[in-house]
Amino acid sequence: MDFAGRTAVVTGGGSGIGRGLALTWAAEGMNVVVADLRTEAAEAVADEVRAMGREAEAVACDVAAQPSVEELAARAYERFGSVELLCNNAGVGTYGAVLDATPADWDWILSVNLYGIVHGVGAFVPRMRAQGGPAHVLNTGSAATITAGNFGNGLYLASKAAVSALTERLRKELRPDGIGVSLLLASRVATAIHQTSAQNRPAELGPMPEHRPDPVSNDAPTLAALDPLEVGRIARDGVKANRAFIHTDRALRAGVLERNADIVEAFAFVEAASRE
Repeated sequence: MDFAGRTAVVTGGGSGIGRGLALTWAAEGMNVVVADLRTEAAEAVADEVRAMGREAEAVACDVAAQPSVEELAARAYERFGSVELLCNNAGVGTYGAVLDATPADWDWILSVNLYGIVHGVGAFVPRMRAQGGPAHVLNTGSAATITAGNFGNGLYLASKAAVSALTERLRKELRPDGIGVSLLLASRVATAIHQTSAQNRPAELGPMPEHRPDPVSNDAPTLAALDPLEVGRIARDGVKANRAFIHTDRALRAGVLERNADIVEAFAFVEAASRE
């Protein structure tokens, strides 16, 4: 897909990976719709896009609310006529053990991290099909879901594991339409997700749980965090190549191989049981 002159929509575009994606697509000559729950943050990034000589629209959007995402799609199409690239990037994180989480905690995490993508797909993909031509959906996941859970955040892991499965299936379903789908397996990125999550956390949930070292995980950083702009460039190259999975951290390869080896070796137990 030729990006120049096309339009990208980035949710969670007001900071972190979202900002990195928005500025990367602008550098490729795209118009950018910057969507964020925080209006001022979206406007600030939209101004950066305009300073690069591209058109931009800032939209206040709560991806957990389906009508809000429908409004985002309507505004994007009203302004630019088509959307060739949808980046379902908005996400929240929290600390704390799974058993300490309340049903409300689960509802919040899933409403943003999973249903935010469900709403994005539902609002934009039918319009992409109708407009014709090449298009792409980029969903932001987490490499933690494919490295044996070596990060102490069970709620976040569960939500992003669902995103992974959804994205893999969506890629197969949209292939006949000429719409590519990729999963951005973000890892080791310098973002402020926990700070912004704390700011956006519903008041009825109480304060964000305090971060404590997790004795059952290996979540200590070993390498310098990536600049979100570098992540944007990695994502750009992955989208251009229509990669199913886009990694940001090559150091996690060993962890992925270890996990996959455990999964494959487990078949030995099934085979042994079938012979008994």
